[in-house]
Amino acid sequence: MAGHTVDEEVPVTAEFDSFRKTYFLDLAVNESVVIELKTVKTLVPEHDSQLLNYLLPLIKYSSLQAIHWINIAHDHVTFATVS
Repeated sequence: MAGHTVDEEVPVTAEFDSFRKTYFLDLAVNESVVIELKTVKTLVPEHDSQLLNYLLPLIKYSSLQAIHWINIAHDHVTFATVS
């Protein structure tokens, strides 16, 4: 993307007490927008839960503005924002 910094498979680690897990963001644009890509028939609430798991570790992106889903299904494309 011209004029934008796009990082792929960005590792972010969530830590709480003895829990530690590293997630990988599909795309991070300008360190302020996260885009997760899916290829499923339809987005379900569990997909939102997956993104919400990213929110705590994403605090390091102090300029985080939005988290988006783009679902590229076989017959359509769906776009959703999680906030």
